[in-house]
Amino acid sequence: MAATVLAAFRRAAVLEPTLTDIAADLDSVVTAVAGDEDFVTAVLAEFHDDSTVTVVNCGHHPPLLLPESDPGTMVNTGEPEPPLGLHPSPHPVTGPLLEGTRLLFYTDGLVETRNRDGAFFPLADSAAALRTGHVGAALDTLLGRLVDHAGEQINDDMALVLVEHQSTRTGTD
Repeated sequence: MAATVLAAFRRAAVLEPTLTDIAADLDSVVTAVAGDEDFVTAVLAEFHDDSTVTVVNCGHHPPLLLPESDPGTMVNTGEPEPPLGLHPSPHPVTGPLLEGTRLLFYTDGLVETRNRDGAFFPLADSAAALRTGHVGAALDTLLGRLVDHAGEQINDDMALVLVEHQSTRTGTD
């Protein structure tokens, strides 16, 4: 299913004019190939030259917004929508993405990892560490905290993407 959705995304991203159109295209692909109880969660993001980001969420955990001087908050992705394959009607949400701000995109394998007491991984507690150093080092720190939390008993796959808005100025200053 993942390969099918990825291939469909690559096609739709070139052909469709908006994130909601891409989500609709992906939904039709998942609906066509999925069983009655299959679905795919997805969050789509488009980064704009005016220091904004548009997000469309189809049943996925919202990204974590990490401004330089803020404790970190979940991106408001609007009213919850069902996943792909269950006919979402997502609405795009656009917000500022200031210089130096980071965004963490993650799958449920991160936040649904439990410790020996059954407590979920406290992602918010890692917000400060995710703002520190190079993005690769920040993700390494996050994974170290996850392993410490779970006692090396991580039973789900996960994907993590940490992006940082940096100036694209050219020329000499």
